[in-house]
Amino acid sequence: MDYKQLRQKDIALLLALYENSRKSNRQLAKSLGISKETIGKKIEEFSTEKLIRGFSLGINYAKLGFHEYHILIRFSYIDTEQIEKLISFLERHPNTNWIGKSFGRYDLKVNVMVQNPVQITKIIRDISSQVSIIEEIDSLYTVEKIKAAPQKYLQNLFSDKIEVKSFEKTPKKTKKEEKMVLDANDKNLLYVLGNNPRGTYAAISQACNLSPESLRYRIKRLEEMELITGYSIVFNANHFNKIWCLAFFTVEPAKLPKLKEKILEKNNVTTFFETLGKWNMTINFSASTIQELEQTMSELRAEFSKSIRSFDFSIFFEDIYKYPRPPEAIKK
Repeated sequence: MDYKQLRQKDIALLLALYENSRKSNRQLAKSLGISKETIGKKIEEFSTEKLIRGFSLGINYAKLGFHEYHILIRFSYIDTEQIEKLISFLERHPNTNWIGKSFGRYDLKVNVMVQNPVQITKIIRDISSQVSIIEEIDSLYTVEKIKAAPQKYLQNLFSDKIEVKSFEKTPKKTKKEEKMVLDANDKNLLYVLGNNPRGTYAAISQACNLSPESLRYRIKRLEEMELITGYSIVFNANHFNKIWCLAFFTVEPAKLPKLKEKILEKNNVTTFFETLGKWNMTINFSASTIQELEQTMSELRAEFSKSIRSFDFSIFFEDIYKYPRPPEAIKK
């Protein structure tokens, strides 16, 4: 399915799922004026045709005492068998929640959640021991993460096909949170729900060994505590004729706030990261063409030529192996 073939009702359904993918087919049908049978078929079609990668659960990991790291891997040469072995190891690893191949500065990007920063050293050592083709591993600790306002992202993704004023929200940022203590049932619930955000109460109750009443109460409480921050979908930008890029910068620290402000004004930027490591700033953004990608990078470099000490980028296509899913470590 080409996104250009989407009808207005298709787009309305995608936007409704983006806003809250936890809504049932019955609820979506009532609000959109479409039969629940059609809703079910459309959602299946969106997934089969890979317009969406899947459904996601927003979790405030900081409140659970987790720290986010980006592990960036460059191979000395391409050996398909060794790469597949490494990806299989990473998919099973209890601390990973995102894995994707890329083209450019790095060949593989892995998101890792740890409760003790000391763990990252062991994880990197374990990754290095899996294969012999790793030339370089860089790890970036996330100091601050800001998601751009949803309407900018959606307007860029759908071009002029939609009006998204209702999505105008303040950009979200991570911040230091007071750690919260959850019981084993809450942790298991977050893990199960995060792996199937659209699962029925009956299915999740059975998987969590909780009564439906207890399940509803716990989900509501986790939402009120802002541990669950929302339910959404993960769009496949490549099927919207977009190139998804991750750009890395080493910036003069004093100029970082000004550069951050400028970056978040751009419509094609989805996420800003301030990081510690080889790069102190990373941004996610999309572009319709390689030329647009180059233009975005060039504009930033031109405006902050004296502040940007070094830069690079990686481009992501279809090979995403895990996207955002709660790490198994969340249950411990």
